[in-house]
Amino acid sequence: MDYGKIESVLLDMGGVILHMAGGRGFPVSRLDWRGRQAMLQKIRFSGGRATLDDLEALVFGPWLEEYGRREELGAEADWRPHLDRLRSRSRTRASDLELLSAWFGPYGEQLVPLEGAAEALAMLGDSDLKIALVSNVPLPGEVYETVLRRHGMAGSFDHLVFSYDAGSRKPSPAMLRQAIVAIGAEPGKTVMV
Repeated sequence: MDYGKIESVLLDMGGVILHMAGGRGFPVSRLDWRGRQAMLQKIRFSGGRATLDDLEALVFGPWLEEYGRREELGAEADWRPHLDRLRSRSRTRASDLELLSAWFGPYGEQLVPLEGAAEALAMLGDSDLKIALVSNVPLPGEVYETVLRRHGMAGSFDHLVFSYDAGSRKPSPAMLRQAIVAIGAEPGKTVMV
């Protein structure tokens, strides 16, 4: 490949742009517990009732089982049926995004840019290169976009592709193709970092 002819760059998020605490892209351990408490509070504030046991039985237990099969399925585990079940039982009016954002919140506060990432994005932004983010994530992309905005990074990209929303996950080339088309790039003149 002639690197002088590169016209576009696709960047991963975890380990390239952001340090993903725990490496899974979602809360575990203490941050999971804090997130579940925040989700229960969101349920109460929206007129519902639930317990930690309800969250485990209705949402997290079934979702984690499906999450364990994500590579086999070639797609992220779907939160919707589990959150629908929770809404039905708890009578909450909170949306999927509100519930997941509440759970993700304490974890999301721990996500920080890797050293030099902001500077690298600024350098890429000053070039004529087209830039897209392509990342495998277990939650809707909007949740991670909030983190990128908080760190002033979301505007650095011409397009964002998150596996949860795309319906496929790397190493399948589908997300890469989607990003390439969205930014009007040529595959032979694109690199993935």
